[in-house]
Amino acid sequence: MNLNLATWQEFQLDHLFTIKKGKRLTSEEQEDGSNNYIGAIDSNNGVANHIAQPPIHPANTISVSYNGSVGEAFYQSEPYWATDDVNALYPRYPGFNSFIGLFIATVIRQEKYKFSYGRKWTLENMNKAKINLPALHNNNGTLFKDSCHTYSSAGYVPDWDFMEHYIKSLIRTTLIISKKPGNTGISRDIRTEFTTDLLLSD
Repeated sequence: MNLNLATWQEFQLDHLFTIKKGKRLTSEEQEDGSNNYIGAIDSNNGVANHIAQPPIHPANTISVSYNGSVGEAFYQSEPYWATDDVNALYPRYPGFNSFIGLFIATVIRQEKYKFSYGRKWTLENMNKAKINLPALHNNNGTLFKDSCHTYSSAGYVPDWDFMEHYIKSLIRTTLIISKKPGNTGISRDIRTEFTTDLLLSD
């Protein structure tokens, strides 16, 4: 499957997700356990520690750092606690899954160049942020328009099926399943390949 960024359309994040803040939990307050603690880091799928405190965000969401490693985005396949430097993106699309999550998280990560430690990606700004995604087309090639404007003020609808099948097309021998606690089972090799495809198609 090929990426054709010229056909992608703009979507505001708060049309695609309900965005919720993380919650501060100091290292002194953390108790050893098996629940994922997501920090504002750029590795290990954002998992900075494993704690006993119960998760505050559900699985099948995307974590995005707005401070620290600003713009680092990861799909989370397990419930988790997110630090107060991280926002959690709850999908509005009922069919959202790991493949779509990986696709969108990678696209969001391409926006991090706009921010730095001194310029936080605040909740207000993240709600207003816009990303480009594949858009659904009619059989005649014209853009499909949703009269309810569910996912876009212009009525565009993300092509969820394309995103899912694109990521599936990358899952060949590159998928590395780790047995480590907190790992989502999504290969960083796939993220790297997708990022490369995005850059080459731009």
